[in-house]
Amino acid sequence: MTATPATICEGGSTQLLADAFILPVTYTQSTPAFFSENCASLPNNGPAGDDGVSAPNNIGFTFKYYGVDYTQFGISTNGNIQLGDGVSPVYSGAYTDVAIPNAATPNNLIALAWDDWSITPGEIKWGTIGTPGSQRLVVCFSTSGRGSGSADNIDGQIILEEGTNKIYIVTVNKDVSANTVTQGIEDATGSAASSAVSGRNNQAWSATNSVVAFTPNTPAFTYNWSPSGDLDNATISNPLASNLSTTTSFSVSVTDPGTGCQTTGSVSVTVDPAPTASVSPSSAVLTCTTSSATLTASGSGTYLWDDNSTDAARTVMSAGTYTVTVTGTNGCTAIATASVTSDTAAPSASVSPSSAVLTCTTTSATLTASGSGTYLWDDNSTDAARTVMSAGTYTVTVTGSNGCTATASASVTSDTTPPTASVSPSSAVLTCTTTSVMLTASGSGTYLWDDSSTDAARTVMSAGTYTVTVTGSNGCTATASASVTSDTTPPTASVSPSSAVLTCTTTSVMLTASGSALFVGRQQHRRSAYRNVSRYLYRYRNWFKRLYCYCICERYERYDPAHSER
Repeated sequence: MTATPATICEGGSTQLLADAFILPVTYTQSTPAFFSENCASLPNNGPAGDDGVSAPNNIGFTFKYYGVDYTQFGISTNGNIQLGDGVSPVYSGAYTDVAIPNAATPNNLIALAWDDWSITPGEIKWGTIGTPGSQRLVVCFSTSGRGSGSADNIDGQIILEEGTNKIYIVTVNKDVSANTVTQGIEDATGSAASSAVSGRNNQAWSATNSVVAFTPNTPAFTYNWSPSGDLDNATISNPLASNLSTTTSFSVSVTDPGTGCQTTGSVSVTVDPAPTASVSPSSAVLTCTTSSATLTASGSGTYLWDDNSTDAARTVMSAGTYTVTVTGTNGCTAIATASVTSDTAAPSASVSPSSAVLTCTTTSATLTASGSGTYLWDDNSTDAARTVMSAGTYTVTVTGSNGCTATASASVTSDTTPPTASVSPSSAVLTCTTTSVMLTASGSGTYLWDDSSTDAARTVMSAGTYTVTVTGSNGCTATASASVTSDTTPPTASVSPSSAVLTCTTTSVMLTASGSALFVGRQQHRRSAYRNVSRYLYRYRNWFKRLYCYCICERYERYDPAHSER
């Protein structure tokens, strides 16, 4: 009964093994399908030279050979390995192969091709591969060197399998020559239980892609382990015990189904306590204002972080899972982690409206910030809403709960240009003949006269100042005026003398008209101031006022032949 390892740390695992067999141990040969391991990946070089044997090497697990447990082996440059510590039995570098079984040394050997080989460094590679419970020891030979005899070469492997204790001898290639070569297995005394491969026992032979398996005659025993709660399978010979928290003694009952014979055994696994381990804080968040986090490990031991730092405190500046391993004085370890996340997303930010226009009627604009955070305008105000009364670009900064910021802006423009405004004509005169005038407003907008009329044209019939207000689309206004005056004063008119008497001696009288006008008769002819007395209706023109007036006068008319003007 074994446990490998026998002492583990709390929460660890160990491989249990119940070694049940019937003496004497014999091996059955078989030829499974060809396979080979990757020799280039093996970490260790074997011995070199002629007739050399290595010092003891660790197999890496316990291997039962002919009923005896071995953990060490030696490698001979002459194509074989020998199990044991090299003391009992003693390793041998014998180069002359003999047929087996043979009591002479070397014994306790497994021979791939026992012969007189001369090895160059690197032509023998070995290593243990796999996971505990199913590991394999692999020893590779690949050489064409010889210490004596005819030219020859060998390329092959010896494989020992954990648990099953099977042996595989793999021949990738062996040339035929006059040299005799032995392949097979032999026990520690060279007894009849030893087993050579047929046709390869101190004989000249060749082979390509050949595998010979040697399986010990272990009956199909039944196993019953106790306690079974921590075992992966309580009914096999080599269960894995995991997650042990206290020292535990395991017992097993082994039964031979053929005979009903039964035996028991036990093995104790010592469990060392794991140290305490923790990280504070166990979680942290990096933000725009908190750009780093200090993680502090605690526990009863030394510290090793996943970046190989060994201080208790570690400052990190990026998101991730950070792990510290605490190693106690007993060599046991415990692991603690801290999760650091990052929250550096900028908040949302906007201003509504994003643009606005100030006019003569809209003299202010209310800008409203929105977003997931607090607000700071460029005038240091902090309310969401802000009223502005002048054109410009207005910016708000939104700060989220993580300290990250985003900005948004609104553009405010101004349109306070007044419209054009005019009245045509800008002045006019009302007279006795022009008793009204039409005033026409023009401009880029709507119209409002001082009498509240809204048409562009307006007719006026009295003197005064007339004003129109033009309102543009932006609400701005402009005014224009027209001045209308009146001239309806009649001219002066008189005739001298205002009366006269015609007699037989005064057969005519000269009448002289006066006034602020020209004299125009009914026939529209210009006349002299002298005419025969008669009664006429006159229209006279006041040239200063540009008016025509009428009066009834008596005039005297004289024709003067010396003038063509009448």
